[in-house]
Amino acid sequence: MGIDFVAYSADCRVWGEVSFGDERLTDFLNGDDPITLKNAVLEALVDGRVVEMPAVNVEREELFVVEARGPRGNRHQRIHTMSQRLDFQLGPYRVLGELHGRPGTVPLANIRNRGAMIPLTNSTIAYQANGRLRVHDAGTLIINWTVAEQVEEAEVERWTAKDYTWALG
Repeated sequence: MGIDFVAYSADCRVWGEVSFGDERLTDFLNGDDPITLKNAVLEALVDGRVVEMPAVNVEREELFVVEARGPRGNRHQRIHTMSQRLDFQLGPYRVLGELHGRPGTVPLANIRNRGAMIPLTNSTIAYQANGRLRVHDAGTLIINWTVAEQVEEAEVERWTAKDYTWALG
């Protein structure tokens, strides 16, 4: 299946088309092979320079955040969960979202038992690109928790651009 793919790495935003089997996007991202993007576009965070390529291979450890797009996974694999609203700092990106876990558990306490790439629902990402603040609400963002510099329980349900004065300095 081919889907539109949008990701954020240490120094650029990357988008294109990616193909994978019937697995969930999170499972695909936690695999071992490089991700091949077709019709790829890379946008540098520092100056907004754009590079277009017919195809590019991206290593998973280079990905900080991926926007979940395309169909949801098999609904028969879904289980009832409880969520915890968290605030992550991942390199130049700040992400707010809900981490899910089994009832009776604290989702953040079990993060090390999961793959590097984990989904956050009801998410917002904020970052600087070409000297401008960008804030984007997304249904689900899949983050690479292994690159998180900071994580804490979120104090707010949703942010707005005025909440990001830290990103302007």
